[in-house]
This record gives sequence, C-alpha cells and structure tokens, in this order.
Amino acid sequence: MIPRLVLLSLLMLSVPLSAQLPGVQQDSTSNAAALPATVVLPLWIPPEDASAGGAVPDTLSLEPRPPLPPRNVWLKRQRWLGLAMLVVSGALSYYYHQEAEAAYQTYLASGDPARLDDLYERTLYLDRRAGWCYLGAETGLLLVAVSFILSP
Repeated sequence: MIPRLVLLSLLMLSVPLSAQLPGVQQDSTSNAAALPATVVLPLWIPPEDASAGGAVPDTLSLEPRPPLPPRNVWLKRQRWLGLAMLVVSGALSYYYHQEAEAAYQTYLASGDPARLDDLYERTLYLDRRAGWCYLGAETGLLLVAVSFILSP
C-alpha cells in the first residue's frame, strides 16, 4: 500500500500541471512534437473476438480475492488475541497492584495485632494476582510481536 502511494505521489509531482512551461511562450502554430510530454492513461482495448454490435463487457468488475491461507488467518487472530490479552491483563495488573499497595499501607498503619495477619495475607494475595496479571500482559505482548515477525 505504501509503495503505491509513494509511486503515485512521485508521478503526480513529476507531471507538469499545465501545458505551458514557465518562461516559455508556446505558439499555437507549433507542431505537437514541441509540446511537453503528457501522461497517457491506459485505454481499454476490446478482445479480438468481440463484435462491434454487442454489448460492451463490464471493464470495471473486480474479481473476488482468494481466501487467505490458514497461516495468515491464524496470525491475524493471534495478533488480536495478544492485543486483547495485553490490554486486559495490563489493566487488571494495575488494579491489583493499587489494591495491594492500599492493603499494605493499611497493614503498616494498623495497630491491631488481631488484624495484622489478615491484612498481610490480603497484601500477599493481591500482590500475587498482580504478578500473574503482569505475566499475562507480557504474554500478550509476546503474541503480538511474534505475529508481526512471522507475517509474510
């Protein structure tokens, strides 16, 4: 797609925008060979077996594209799956990290010895959850990267 846009841009910039060159006066009596070259668009040439009296075939019809090979379909699905894993697991990891930080601050500020063990266990539980979610986000990032590396 990008090379086509670059070629089209170069073509548009290389073609003169008017029939006259700057600083050159063209005379209407001059022959056509002295004029600058212009872009000639391709013309539709009918096949040799086409009759002049029949209907003109549709030249603008597009042929359907063949389906993608199974590997390309899997790579696209892998890319979207990895992106979804990255976003969801990253958001959950951030949430659990914030909850673990709040639980640990409550643990540090608490003076009740009966609640200390429960607050510490809750902090460990939330911290483990944040770690597993972070591992899921890294896995999603790896899936996205591999899908781009393996794509043709």
